[in-house]
Amino acid sequence: MSSHKFYKFVPPTAEENSKVESLQRRAKEASLAHSFGDTTCLRFLRERLGDEEVAFEYMTTHSTWRGEFKPELLNEEVLAAEYAKQKVTRYGRDREGRPIVVIFARRHDKKDRDLEVLKKQFVCELEALMAQTHPDEEQLTIIFDLTSFGMKNMDYDAVKVRYSFTAALVLIALCLGVWDCAPLTLPLLVTYPVVGVAGSA
Repeated sequence: MSSHKFYKFVPPTAEENSKVESLQRRAKEASLAHSFGDTTCLRFLRERLGDEEVAFEYMTTHSTWRGEFKPELLNEEVLAAEYAKQKVTRYGRDREGRPIVVIFARRHDKKDRDLEVLKKQFVCELEALMAQTHPDEEQLTIIFDLTSFGMKNMDYDAVKVRYSFTAALVLIALCLGVWDCAPLTLPLLVTYPVVGVAGSA
C-alpha cells in the first residue's frame, strides 16, 4: 500500500471561490433550513463538475433531506444492534491526516438486515467521520474490504443514501474474481480515485 499515491486536497480556484460565494448567497435568499459552510459548498460544486445550477439544486435537495431524515439524532447507542455486527470500523488517520473507515463487506448479509436501520448507520458513520475531517478540506479515506465477498453480501439498495461527501482515496482489498462486483458498491463516491489492493483468496 505504501506505493500508492495519497491524493492531496486541491485549493479552490478563483472561479470556484466566486461560485461558492454565489451558492452561499443563493442559499440565504432561499432560506435553506440547513446551513452550508464554504468547504461544503465547494464539495457540492466539484461533485457536479463545476455546474453551479446543478450544485444548488442538490444543496436544496440535501437540505430538505436532512430536515426529514434528521441525521443529528443518530448515534451508536441508538443503532447499537447494527454496530454490534462490526461491519464498519474507524481506523485512525491516513498520512494526510484524513479519518479512515474500513467497511467489511463479508459481514453483511442482504437477507439479514433492516434496510432503513442500515441506511441510518451509514449516515451516522459519515456524519461522525466528516466531523473529524480538516474543516477546510472535508475529505476522508474509505477502505472496502472485499475479501471473502460473495453474492449474499452484494446489496445495491443498501448504499442508495442521499448523502454528499468526498472520499479522497478509496482502497479496495479484494480476492480474485471480486473486482467486477466492486463498482456496484460505490455509487455514492462522487469524487474519488479508486485503488485496488490485491488480497489472498
